[in-house]
Amino acid sequence: MMRAKHFSEKGTRCSSSPENVVVKEEDLSNDPWDAGSSASIGLASGSNNSAFLPVPYRAVTVLTNLQRGNVQTEESVLVPQQISWHTRAAMGEINAQDLNQVAHNGPDQESINFEDSCGLTALCWAASYGQVPTVRLLLSRGAEIEHEGEDGQTALQLCCAAGHHEVAKVLLAAGADPNHADHMSCSPLMFAAAEDHAQCVSELLDHKASLTATNFTGNTAYDIACRRNSLKAQAVMERYLLRLLDNTS
Repeated sequence: MMRAKHFSEKGTRCSSSPENVVVKEEDLSNDPWDAGSSASIGLASGSNNSAFLPVPYRAVTVLTNLQRGNVQTEESVLVPQQISWHTRAAMGEINAQDLNQVAHNGPDQESINFEDSCGLTALCWAASYGQVPTVRLLLSRGAEIEHEGEDGQTALQLCCAAGHHEVAKVLLAAGADPNHADHMSCSPLMFAAAEDHAQCVSELLDHKASLTATNFTGNTAYDIACRRNSLKAQAVMERYLLRLLDNTS
């Protein structure tokens, strides 16, 4: 399931469900994103000198068994599977002909803003996976740019969380709200800052994204960048603030 991440006041990753927002201090060492945590370090391998360990698999074993007639040889049959509308959007495989068919089917059939089980549309999926041509095509055919998934996140928030600045540029130029807040009051700038996506931060600031907006823990995008050691995003915001000060002096 595709969702942008939320961030607590300690700058750690939180579940998107409200009941799991609080992160305890003793849980920090088990964060799978922490390079030094036990979760990110594999178990040390012990001695492998046992005589009862299985013989490693080798391709020659299969070839030998085939020659002896000990392996059943059946041709595998590939069964074609239908790829969903949203998966095709994520893969960048929706074209004008597909959209013409959607329009022909009418409003009671699958539409361009059809939602998946998480409330996300094809535009949300295409944006999250950085499919610029698909995003442009969907927007040109009337895809709802401010559509919210079940967590209140729009296509802009999803692409900024993933660092797709070219998609962010397209969405912002098409009128996407740079200050849209999801259910946890997290803005696109906060998602970009948390993941250190400096180019997304720059695009958002150029389109008047707020540096003073706070999320549900009272943190701004700059606070989040500092807590998560997002140095590139932090530098972009600092340069932006310096330019503002120079313009007012």
